[in-house]
Amino acid sequence: MPTATKEDFRQALADIPAYPALHGRLAQEFRRLTDYNKAANLFISPAPILSQIRINALIDGKKVIMPAAGLREGFYILTPYTIPFAKLNLAVSLKGLTSFGRRLHYADLAGLKIDLLVTEATAVSEKGERLGGGDGFFDLSSAALGASHALNVNPKVCAVIDNEARFVESLPSSSRDVPINILISPSGSKALSEGFTAPDLDWRHIPAKRIKRMTPLWDIKQQELPPANPEPAAAVRCRE
Repeated sequence: MPTATKEDFRQALADIPAYPALHGRLAQEFRRLTDYNKAANLFISPAPILSQIRINALIDGKKVIMPAAGLREGFYILTPYTIPFAKLNLAVSLKGLTSFGRRLHYADLAGLKIDLLVTEATAVSEKGERLGGGDGFFDLSSAALGASHALNVNPKVCAVIDNEARFVESLPSSSRDVPINILISPSGSKALSEGFTAPDLDWRHIPAKRIKRMTPLWDIKQQELPPANPEPAAAVRCRE
């Protein structure tokens, strides 16, 4: 019997309803986490289910790092107490991020010390395996942040779901997937896998067009290229 693929799971879970009315309650449950209260800098995906979590983090005095749309412009940082309260909902959206956030260039990422990464999920398994929407942006963002030295030592990864049907026994996974340490669901918080290792950027699996489109990947790739060998001085003198 063939093994079920990630796409098989996505299709099987496609009809599970979402419950936006629970998002505020999920944000409050997240706010109770010890790891959240100890964190100073958080990377949070731009998904609507995480909107109130992003707002709460700013209200609580934490810095929020978000990816720009499609990772084309890399990452932005939102700083607490610099955004009018009435504008917070807009500021934590992709529409308002570029107006209220500050774009982070490659040199800005090193030493950022992100303590907690937060994402949505199509499904999460009891072992901490995560199934995303298929675009790979969270795993790619995590790998880029790791390669840019933006993560603190042993950061935690939290996923949020608004329907218990998305919590399953097992899921297919690969070495490029980021495991989930903590799950927030309507039934509360659950500790899942332990430890964190940022996945390596495996350039073999990233199309060249995608690297050129995504600023963080392009910057990292340029850093990894060996410096061009200068022409020997003798050769230069011969031409002169």
